[in-house]
Amino acid sequence: LLLLTSVSLHQVYLHPDHLRRKQLYHQFILWRTDPPV
Repeated sequence: LLLLTSVSLHQVYLHPDHLRRKQLYHQFILWRTDPPV
């Protein structure tokens, strides 16, 4: 299930028609790796 979810997120991240979602995903990763003070 985790692998399937990862693949789905990866497809969404790479999908050219989901630029906004890609930006949100990137911001989410940045927030998780470097949370705001």
